[in-house]
Amino acid sequence: MRGNGSAEDHAGRRLPWGGVVAALLVLLVEGRFLAPGPLWPVLEERLVAEHQATFPVERGLVGDRRSLLRALFTAPDKALVAVLGTSRANASLEPRALQHVVPDARVLGFAHAGMQPFELRGLADELAPLGVDLAVLLVSEFDTHRPLRVMRQSGPGSLAALRELLDLLPQDTVWEERTLVLQLLTACALPSYRFREVFAAAGLDAWRRFPAARGEPRGTSRPPFLLEGGQPLPVSYPRERERLRAQFPDVPERQLDSELNQCRSITRGPHAEVQSALLLSTVRALRAAGTRVLLVEGPVSPLAESYYDLSIRDDFRALVGELLHDEGVDFLPLEETGPFPADRFRDLTHLDKAWSPPFAAAVGARAAELLARDLTTDGPDGR
Repeated sequence: MRGNGSAEDHAGRRLPWGGVVAALLVLLVEGRFLAPGPLWPVLEERLVAEHQATFPVERGLVGDRRSLLRALFTAPDKALVAVLGTSRANASLEPRALQHVVPDARVLGFAHAGMQPFELRGLADELAPLGVDLAVLLVSEFDTHRPLRVMRQSGPGSLAALRELLDLLPQDTVWEERTLVLQLLTACALPSYRFREVFAAAGLDAWRRFPAARGEPRGTSRPPFLLEGGQPLPVSYPRERERLRAQFPDVPERQLDSELNQCRSITRGPHAEVQSALLLSTVRALRAAGTRVLLVEGPVSPLAESYYDLSIRDDFRALVGELLHDEGVDFLPLEETGPFPADRFRDLTHLDKAWSPPFAAAVGARAAELLARDLTTDGPDGR
């Protein structure tokens, strides 16, 4: 006859409460220490001082934290406007330029390198509790139809965004990239892991506990595509390099090659379906939080338009059409902000600094119009 077991057996089956409490304390300390607060201005100063022209993703992530902090200290009676997008939005919709057009609002920037639809979807979850009145999102086929790549530096800390990404990816891709999936999952739980590249770039290697990838200089590694693009249009690289050097003599050849390849990678395929679905989800997440959304069609140089099938723009606009069924979503097409001749661009995809203010003024005028509408029905309840 079997007994009930000794006291030692019961003790062995008890939960490791010490470990549980320690884990909870780690999460609590991380959440408090790495939340938007005084740490991030210090990190931004270190990054700007030591790496003025490098680490654009890391500097952008620190800027996001600072913008979240500013949002928390925005007066409840002041409209809050968030600018979202890639470095193209950062170049053409600089918050200070928009602020001049909508002086009664607080304009904050969340636009920088590495912000593909997946990262934007995660950012939407972070903005949800802040009561953002208007999100200005600069997008185009450049965002929805390029191959899907998730950079380890910019992976969002949103479980909802990660779950949506995994649901959209083929299962064999999820399995092949299981290490990246586990990294993204860890980043959702531990901010110190999520921002490990930021701490490394700021010279805080001794403090952080999660080393960045070794064997390649930080800030230069390019992760593989999760989903490749379709067949690009053929080009003669020697001829195109000569043409681009003539148009953009001050841009390094390596950067021009990179942008040429980015523009050629705008194609149709499964990657575009995933990117488009994530953009749709981003806008819907913002709307669910009560935020009005202004989609601004982002321009590219006419030279860039010769490197991909321009009919893909119609696919992008059809996607926007799905979102316009929601009365809280508005669209500002290129026809209302242009024209955009080649001499208005500093490279293939970014407006020249001299031409950004007129573009920002056109966007700001529409933003001011939207903010002037009665937001009591579909606006946030307040911060």
